[in-house]
Amino acid sequence: MPKRLVLLMVLVGVWLMNAPAAHAHTPTPVQGGATVELISITADVDIFTDENGLTWAAVEAAYKLHNVSKTSAAFVQFGWPAWSGGALNSDPAALVDFQVRRNGQALTLTPIEMPLSLAGETRTTTVWTTAATLARDERTTFTASWRQLLGEGPLVTWEFGLLPAARWRGAVGSTRITVNLPELTTQEQLVRVSPTEFAYSGEYTFYGDRVEWIFVSYLPDTNVSLTLIAPPLWREMEALRTALATQPNADAWLRLGDIYTQLADAGASEYDAQAEAAYLAARDADPTNPEPHRRLWQRFVARLGSPPDLAMLDLARQEAQALYDLTGDEAARAFIVEAESTLAQEWLARNALDRAYERFAHAWELATASERAALESLRSRLLTQRLHATLQKEGVAALFSEAETLNATDLIAPLMDVPRPWFERRAVQVATTPSGRTVTLTFYNVQDEAAARIALDRACGEMSRVVSLDTHVRCAVPLPNAEVVITFDGNDPALWRERAAALLPTIPDNATFDLLRSVLQASAIEWRLSDGWRALRVHYVEEIHLLPPQALTLAETIRAQAEAAETPLVRDALNAIADAWLNVAQNESVRYEIFFTHNGRTLTRAWTRTPPAEERLTFEATFPNVRFWLAVAGVLMVAVVGVLALIWRWPLPERITLRL
Repeated sequence: MPKRLVLLMVLVGVWLMNAPAAHAHTPTPVQGGATVELISITADVDIFTDENGLTWAAVEAAYKLHNVSKTSAAFVQFGWPAWSGGALNSDPAALVDFQVRRNGQALTLTPIEMPLSLAGETRTTTVWTTAATLARDERTTFTASWRQLLGEGPLVTWEFGLLPAARWRGAVGSTRITVNLPELTTQEQLVRVSPTEFAYSGEYTFYGDRVEWIFVSYLPDTNVSLTLIAPPLWREMEALRTALATQPNADAWLRLGDIYTQLADAGASEYDAQAEAAYLAARDADPTNPEPHRRLWQRFVARLGSPPDLAMLDLARQEAQALYDLTGDEAARAFIVEAESTLAQEWLARNALDRAYERFAHAWELATASERAALESLRSRLLTQRLHATLQKEGVAALFSEAETLNATDLIAPLMDVPRPWFERRAVQVATTPSGRTVTLTFYNVQDEAAARIALDRACGEMSRVVSLDTHVRCAVPLPNAEVVITFDGNDPALWRERAAALLPTIPDNATFDLLRSVLQASAIEWRLSDGWRALRVHYVEEIHLLPPQALTLAETIRAQAEAAETPLVRDALNAIADAWLNVAQNESVRYEIFFTHNGRTLTRAWTRTPPAEERLTFEATFPNVRFWLAVAGVLMVAVVGVLALIWRWPLPERITLRL
């Protein structure tokens, strides 16, 4: 092959790789030819593949002119334009072996620049011209031949410019364009055919090995084009399908998916779903192969759109996650972080906090230090809303628990030093018996078990250091409640007061234990039981001084802090804490009870008081000793019966004599 031709082919190939498609045209009149008609066009195109796998088209075209004048000859200058209307641009000189002949004799074409109007659009273009003089009623044929590289992509397009023929006198009598395919194929290989329908002859015809257009009396209004799946790629695709029909194979599915992807990316969008299906089949055939996941990830990313389709984004995330799990791919990790943060923001906007946090937590887990810095704003917004929802639904205790679980205590930092009740309400029971005195502080409905145990262990630990042998301290958390039980043995009220005074310095002086401190500060206690042989005498006197609850003052202080809070979360949490302390203050009570036994029964007397209260509780009573009086009655009855028996045993005469 001549070196210049080889060089020309290389240059043409390079140019065409950057061009949208290769084109060829029909001639158009330039000057003269008022009585000349283009009466027929025929084009035979052979599509073939060279040894390098490139797809070419070899074209043989014939154009027949007719001088319809019956009286005089006609001169006409005509040529092949570099523009054939619309987007169809190509210089005939750039085609390989482009030649024009008349009656078998090669012609030399002369380029000229001229304005050309086609399909309502005018451009200045180059026209490669020749000239001819036709005798009256003469018919003559011009032929053109060339080869053109259709490209090496997955789709190849051949186009034939018919619009220039519309500038001849009248309609084109007959037009036939036949594209011969390399082998017998199916309609699927024909990706796009234009025109598919036309007013003059109906539709194009596909014969299995060729595509053909036939027009009769046709005034061209469009160009002809055919887009095919490149023959080498088509053969490979068909071979893979045949192989997979008999023996499924992950690699074969993967390659088939790649082919479908190439076709979809080249413009055959109908193969997009098939590419996805092939990759899914490859993934299922070999779950350990990362490549199907990589391909699916890439396909889903390509289909995201802007703004991204969230369902597609989630599919892409899943495949990126699978790829990352198998390979640790850094790009996949970075994409997961970005996708999860995007999904988290979307769920957050929809107020689906659990879903938003699930997505965010995964992003945070995989994020680098710099990525976490970028996520900090989202973290703050998301966790703040989630903590706020927890506060509103479950209360303060759940808020703190959730903040610790989420490592988000920084968002409630102003609350960390604010005392908060870990119980709903409290009450004290003071039980006085002949053998001792028991003071029981009960916390009802414990909401924070850990805080309850810490507070009670600390308080009871301090009290246990000063107790004597006749004093016992016990703390327990029998959920749902908690309690502190202090028992003073013996029946000496003075000793009880002394032991209570010893405990007071060890009991925390705060809103949690202030009620217990008030109870233990009784200023006077008298307790006597006189169980004589005739009666039981009970004497009880206690002066109580129950102080106003500290919880009330604490609630007011916290309420003032809430008004100055910087964030709604902290403000609402402080108000909730204040409400909780107010509830404690309004629902606490002390129940004083005395117990004593009389005639085998346990009797009781009780007083219930609400702080603040200063009062003297008294109970004086005498209870007859029923057993004593029953014993006396029994003795008298025995005596009476004895006397009656003696009388009954005397002889009757003596009783009569005695009566007389």
